[in-house]
Amino acid sequence: MSLASEHIGSAWGFKEELRKLQVSLTKIQAVIHDAEKRQISDESVKTWLLELKDVAYEADNVLDEFGYEILHQKVESQKRKKVRSFFSPSNPIVFPFKMGNKIRSINQSLDRIKTNVALLGLRESSNPIPKIGLDRETDSFIDDSEVVVRGDDVLKIVNLLIGANNQRVISVIPIVGMAGLGKTTIAKLVYNHELVKKHFDVQMWVCVSDNFDVKRILREILEILDNNCSGLENKNAILHRLQKELQGKRYLLILDDVWNEDHEKWDSLRSSLLGVNQNNGNNILVTTRSDNVAQIMETSHRHKLEKLSEDE
Repeated sequence: MSLASEHIGSAWGFKEELRKLQVSLTKIQAVIHDAEKRQISDESVKTWLLELKDVAYEADNVLDEFGYEILHQKVESQKRKKVRSFFSPSNPIVFPFKMGNKIRSINQSLDRIKTNVALLGLRESSNPIPKIGLDRETDSFIDDSEVVVRGDDVLKIVNLLIGANNQRVISVIPIVGMAGLGKTTIAKLVYNHELVKKHFDVQMWVCVSDNFDVKRILREILEILDNNCSGLENKNAILHRLQKELQGKRYLLILDDVWNEDHEKWDSLRSSLLGVNQNNGNNILVTTRSDNVAQIMETSHRHKLEKLSEDE
């Protein structure tokens, strides 16, 4: 079989492999609650969780990459005049081949993990979807050539931000949706939108991920505003410097990939931000997969992303 035939054959099995991945993750998530309780006293369960975390991180990245590619391919007709390299990530042959290999590898790992579920005696839980600790890192940069089919979503969020209630010191807008729908990409496009840049005096991007550490988030915000503050560890000192940097300014803060459902942690961050800047018209844009995260933030608007239909 030629290499080209292998590429095409890989593309044929791509959708089925993706379905298998999603089913496997759902089944494994059902036993994570039991595993997290038992890992304290059972080293085998602890090892199982560590292996799952590694595979889940890979799967999460693949789902996000796949979701963005759906968005990208939707507008391919708008870019017909541009020459696309055979080795481009969006090449209709190379991309399925590459993704097919990635997903098959992850599925093989998940098969081993699922086998150990029975061996370890892990039980399913009816609790809400538990968290698999993921240490991710994102940034606000986006290529000028990147185009997204969810242009309507971007414009709606931009309008929410610049038309927000200026009688409030902080307005919070969450973008909520499952993995792979392009939440971070949409947030980047909003962050870099010309109307947004003109509206806010200061813009800050913090990838929160699984670790909602209030002092870490505040310190990262400060480091964006002042590169000479990287050594500060005392929270009170951080807040004093933030107050100096944000005084008299209207800001936009992006909190990307938020998982925290602890109301007290969110209240602590919000109180700190209210303390350093009392100007009206500040906004926090949050990306999250969890409706619970959006609820505890007491938001006035919530932007829910839905799955793209097959036609889209």
